[in-house]
Amino acid sequence: MIDCWAARHPGASHRLDYDVVGPRPGGEKFHEALLSREEPARAWYDAAHSRVAVLPSYHSWRAAWDTSGYANRVERPYTSDAPGRWLAMGELVEMLREVP
Repeated sequence: MIDCWAARHPGASHRLDYDVVGPRPGGEKFHEALLSREEPARAWYDAAHSRVAVLPSYHSWRAAWDTSGYANRVERPYTSDAPGRWLAMGELVEMLREVP
């Protein structure tokens, strides 16, 4: 992230000093799971609203869910340690340029 910040501010006349401190004592979460290993079996991509719908795992009041409004099933978990693709440095810098 430091390299991306420096690329965003090429005219900065000062050097960025920083220390790598490592994880906090007592434990720290390294990755987030937005869609767990068991959820893709009941998750659908809702293209009309650019979102993923995860259906409940148990429903006693109906035989099946109506998934006709969803075009694509989600095929795998969505976690920060295994994204669909990694952003290149240039892509990350471009995204940071949009941040005020």
